[in-house]
Formats: sequence, structure tokens, C-alpha cells
Amino acid sequence: MSFGSNALPPSIQDLISLIEAVSKCMI
Repeated sequence: MSFGSNALPPSIQDLISLIEAVSKCMI
């Protein structure tokens, strides 16, 4: 689940990292 974070604003990077962390916890 990688979106090329360099092209995204910091707020969206934080949101994506949060979603990834939650998805890892759920799996």
C-alpha cells in the first residue's frame, strides 16, 4: 500500500501512514 509519498503533501502522508498502521494492526 505505497503511493509514492514524495508527491503528496505532508498531511496526506500522515493520513496514509495512519491508515497503514491501522491496517497492520487489524491483520
